[in-house]
Amino acid sequence: RYTYYGCSPLPVSAEGTDVVFNIPEVQDGRLSGGADIIVCSPTPGGPLRSIEEDKTGTALNLYMNHLLHQFRFFVPEGSPLGTDSIRRLEISLPYNVTGNYTLDVTSPDTPGILSDGSSSIVLELADVLTVSKGGSYNYACAGLFPSIGNFTSSDSLFVTAYTDEKMFKADPISIEGRTFAAGHSTPVKLSLKETIISASLALAVGNNFIGEALTDVYIKDGEEVLLSYSHTDGEYYDNFEFESEFTGKEQVEQFKKICNAVNENRADVVFETAN
Repeated sequence: RYTYYGCSPLPVSAEGTDVVFNIPEVQDGRLSGGADIIVCSPTPGGPLRSIEEDKTGTALNLYMNHLLHQFRFFVPEGSPLGTDSIRRLEISLPYNVTGNYTLDVTSPDTPGILSDGSSSIVLELADVLTVSKGGSYNYACAGLFPSIGNFTSSDSLFVTAYTDEKMFKADPISIEGRTFAAGHSTPVKLSLKETIISASLALAVGNNFIGEALTDVYIKDGEEVLLSYSHTDGEYYDNFEFESEFTGKEQVEQFKKICNAVNENRADVVFETAN
């Protein structure tokens, strides 16, 4: 007779019966890629036969234990989301929920230890999240390290949702007195409030010692043009300022690229004249 142990997904490391799983900070909303850790109870059994010999698949039955808690996010009817689709959720909690999860694979009922943790989860949704209608619910799911609670009135769950062009802030959700047990799930209703995604950038040009009016101004990161201003009528010589507005998720991401290039000293401002 043997005792069998099993788990999914494959641990990132193992030492004896202690194994380490990674609960990812970036997930896809489907509980894949390590966002659902299962470990079987120790199972006695005889030698296993090959698949060809055991076509019924009944040689060994394993009872699996889900070791993470799950949040199931949904958007109720009447939401300002309307017919739009959420593609990204950013989630923040008052305790660490992702990171390296170490446990004894022979004792799935014994709580494991989380290290190198983060209190945030980002769902880059494989399936967009839309408004649930008529009692039929659409969910985006997140797997997180379980908690026995001890939350107070100051503890809340914060969620920000993104469509292609808009950002929505959910009302803070109090988790006072709540527990998030392993193997259980919590439905989370998102009461969204629309916030326009926008940013602005100003580029000031001082004295001009070139002797000619400026026709084109570029902000570049290496060979990549991050932003350009073109004025062919020669009205810009010196002591002027360009202003740009960035609206929508894609434009704001471009604004962030510009800021990163500037902050990391990779940005060049290139001036051109008619000659």
